[in-house]
Amino acid sequence: MATASANTSVSEDELIGDKNVIVESISRFYNSTEMSDIVLKLGNQRFSSHRFVLVLLSDVFRAMCSKRWDNNKVNEIELNENEQCIPVFPRFLHFLYHGTVYVNTTTALPLLMLADKYNVQPLKQSCERYVHTQVHEGNVIGAIRWLPYLQLCGHRDLENSCIEVIVMEMEFVLKFDDFLLLNLDFLVLLLGRNDIVVSSEYSLYKGVVKWLEANNSGDNQNNFEVLIPQIRFSMMFPEQLIEIEKSEFYRLHQDVIGPFLSLAHRFRSLALEVSDDSFCDNIYRPRNYTNSVWCHYVTLDADSVNFHNKCVNLQNANDMLMSAHQRDPNWQVQVLNSEKRDNNSSVLSSERGFRRQSSTLFANPSAATSTIPLYVMIRPLRPVRSNIVVDISMFQVKKEKLSHHLDTKSLLPDSNLAENGAVGNGSQRPKIQINGPRFFYPATSTRDKMFQSVPIHFSLLPQTASEQKVILHHEFNRDSLEHPPEIPCVSFGPHFTNPARPVHTVRLAIITKPRFRSNDDVAAEANNEEDCADEALPILG
Repeated sequence: MATASANTSVSEDELIGDKNVIVESISRFYNSTEMSDIVLKLGNQRFSSHRFVLVLLSDVFRAMCSKRWDNNKVNEIELNENEQCIPVFPRFLHFLYHGTVYVNTTTALPLLMLADKYNVQPLKQSCERYVHTQVHEGNVIGAIRWLPYLQLCGHRDLENSCIEVIVMEMEFVLKFDDFLLLNLDFLVLLLGRNDIVVSSEYSLYKGVVKWLEANNSGDNQNNFEVLIPQIRFSMMFPEQLIEIEKSEFYRLHQDVIGPFLSLAHRFRSLALEVSDDSFCDNIYRPRNYTNSVWCHYVTLDADSVNFHNKCVNLQNANDMLMSAHQRDPNWQVQVLNSEKRDNNSSVLSSERGFRRQSSTLFANPSAATSTIPLYVMIRPLRPVRSNIVVDISMFQVKKEKLSHHLDTKSLLPDSNLAENGAVGNGSQRPKIQINGPRFFYPATSTRDKMFQSVPIHFSLLPQTASEQKVILHHEFNRDSLEHPPEIPCVSFGPHFTNPARPVHTVRLAIITKPRFRSNDDVAAEANNEEDCADEALPILG
């Protein structure tokens, strides 16, 4: 009896069926008159629809289809849509019936607009993910087209992502037709940034001129007065300033541009020998220029755990007024790895800003990680003047374009020379104040002087200049690195050690941006030194 009872007991429930069958069953009614109980009218187009499907994902359609929307029974709804949205409205309805839709950079924005209007959250989230993916991959064309709507509707995260792409691709943006459609407020915001990546300030100026000429209507004088001050004329080469003065555009608008060219000429005349507080303003600060005067490209190889040792000299700018014809190296770049940690431990442990938590600077090479650490030490071959700060930035380069920013540090020379005027054994460098700003003139000293042929000037150097250096650090994800090209396999025989073949390679852009030391830099340096005195410990050994 017990056995018979066990055989007749009810087994556990199992889930059967396929929910995709329901989706397929609903999707066949898309724009079909079969069982249709409502018509959506959009201009000359009519879409046979079904209340039940419309209200499933949209509470806006739920309200429109209810009797409260009209005293009579609703059989037809006339819609008014933005001109951009009309061509993609069939795709919008397709999503309501199928749950999926094909999208591209042209249709993504109007679909997002419709999803916002009718509060179709699944479509809205799908469009946002698509836009985010495209922007993350560097789709600058899409970023320019999407940005105005994202700003208008408050999609802050997507808006910031688009701005970052535009900043990195500014050289391309300036040549793109949609650049002329950017609104004035956003253009001012863009030009006020220090991190714009562009070949030169002159290239940025030509883009602004093109925008002003294309938007030559209404209150055009206000556009000039707002945009021209955002151009950093002092960062242009003399030949570029002359080109501006010769142009017809300058002749027509000399009253607006002229004062800023005068400031640029004053800067180029005084900046090498005179320190003026006004030279700390943003208009005297370089951006991320990819011109060879400011930027140098370096290709590095890596194995599975380390980047290979490399040492190169760069011609990048180390002072405010560099010439396009400068050819002498100013910087030395050295790649550090764990194989040379014993030799570099004293250097690294004394580097400003390293703390106890940096004890893992060089990880165990045998540790399997998803990243490869890169440490690049940069030191000046010619000491930097004491009143100059050099911001040094590192970018990854893909397809000969700066892909994304990796790290930035500032090289802060010894400030005693600028603050106290002391040079060597008690000799003084007099401070002469004329009409407000501070001026420093070199005095006679037994200390060596440095001569730079272009432009001609003498500079007194601090004694500790040879110890100046910065270290840039980035953890590279292995997936972001490229594989080196294949080379023929060569055997060197038993008496030779076959060279290590790299398994990864990466191309970097190193940009130097000299500027005058500001009060903020002095305060930051003082705070940093206090922190180092309290916390600094040897990080290796």
